[in-house]
Amino acid sequence: MKNLSRLLIAILLFSVTAVFTSCLDDSNDDSIPEETYKSYLSSMAGNYSGKATFYVPSASSTTSAMVAYDSIQSISWRMRTDSTILVPSFPINKLDSAINITSSTPEKYSLLKDAISEMSSTSLTAFYYIPSSSYVSSSQIQFVVNPYTLETTLNYDGADHKVYFVFYTYTFGGTWTTSRTMGMNMYLTAIYLDGTTSGDAIPSDYFNPIGIYFEGSGY
Repeated sequence: MKNLSRLLIAILLFSVTAVFTSCLDDSNDDSIPEETYKSYLSSMAGNYSGKATFYVPSASSTTSAMVAYDSIQSISWRMRTDSTILVPSFPINKLDSAINITSSTPEKYSLLKDAISEMSSTSLTAFYYIPSSSYVSSSQIQFVVNPYTLETTLNYDGADHKVYFVFYTYTFGGTWTTSRTMGMNMYLTAIYLDGTTSGDAIPSDYFNPIGIYFEGSGY
């Protein structure tokens, strides 16, 4: 589990895109037969519990690393054979750190941060898939994670606002089927307000991307 944890965090903190570009080279036919694919999903399916750690970019200008700022020591999720992962009690209030508060941060974003911090846990769903047979070994199955956007209505700055939490759609996960342990990354890339066009996103000056690493065991 320690090795998988290091691998997944490394991919999250540096360059997910580069890793998958090389892995998805179509020069060889490494597709997975349908029945074999279903058997992989069945072997991974089930309930898991463990820890979720939240990361923000390092304040240092000399590194691109991310640093942990909070964690949930007891969280559960379910991998299902329909290629979805359900986190029934996702602590969305931990995403308040996506709002970067400085002396120049507009008040409306400070109020949004406060509203997010007061949110109750919500259900988060992600779609996952195994791109090719190269992602599978005798003891490990790796997969791609695509979290769905979380949409909610929050009242702040004197009005109701639609708020969209948008995640990167190509992060990484893996399971050890023999030990029933797993880890997976998610990555919040934007928050949109009252719409989903580029002009509705919180500007980068006031936004921190958030990395989330889940690690746990099946039960």
